[in-house]
Amino acid sequence: MSRFSLAAAVAALAIIAPSYAANPVSGEISALRKQIGVLRTQEKAYVQAIHNQFETIINRDKLTEEVLIQERKLLAKQEAQLVAAAVTEADKEAIRLRFEAIRNALRTDIKLDVQQIKLLRAEEHQLIERVKLTYNAAVKHIEAEIHALEHMPKPKPTTSSKPKK
Repeated sequence: MSRFSLAAAVAALAIIAPSYAANPVSGEISALRKQIGVLRTQEKAYVQAIHNQFETIINRDKLTEEVLIQERKLLAKQEAQLVAAAVTEADKEAIRLRFEAIRNALRTDIKLDVQQIKLLRAEEHQLIERVKLTYNAAVKHIEAEIHALEHMPKPKPTTSSKPKK
């Protein structure tokens, strides 16, 4: 690291640090905003994973039983994570039911026809929408926390006043 970049980093820290010291809430707000970013990244990853899994289900006749077993295990993990992120009990139950139907389709003894593939595509769409709603609810909850912190009354500076004798 060059001396200039080190000096610039120290100067930036010197400028930023007093604002955090003066307003410790801003650190909390920053952490909550980072949490929202993490949730958005997770949401995108889940949507892509769901799409990939439905492609696997639809093209499962080209897969071995071992691969199907791995896919069912992966579905179970994703279901647990999505249920943990769900806000209401109704959302959790809907997620469980959808994942159970998907796991049932990942069996080798079932052959899919055109109508079943259309139903699977509709199920994929519904599941992706459920994931988006679940993550959006979590983000809205964090945004409400941020809003509350931003509109919190500012603490008044305390002055020590000694009683006069």
